[in-house]
Amino acid sequence: MPKFNVSITPGAHQDMEDIYGHIMEVYLAPATAKRYFNGILDKILSLAANADIFALNPFRYIQLRYGPGARTVAHKKVTIVYTIHGSDVVVRAVIPGSIIH
Repeated sequence: MPKFNVSITPGAHQDMEDIYGHIMEVYLAPATAKRYFNGILDKILSLAANADIFALNPFRYIQLRYGPGARTVAHKKVTIVYTIHGSDVVVRAVIPGSIIH
């Protein structure tokens, strides 16, 4: 049974669409783009059971940009930024690249 209700902000959803579009345009790989998008979505949905096991992100920039208590989890080469509010998890951004973990 899920501990958290997970929601994705419009900005985070757009981030996911942008990553999908980039893979489609640059690599011309629709199957890969779909798998990558679905992998990100699966990782986000898994937060319903375990969002609280990931530590707060230590970077000041992340805390200022996405709010105190921002946490991150990686999926391949993207970083998913989210916050927990009681029993709600709000995904705030999906950042491409492995710069921030």
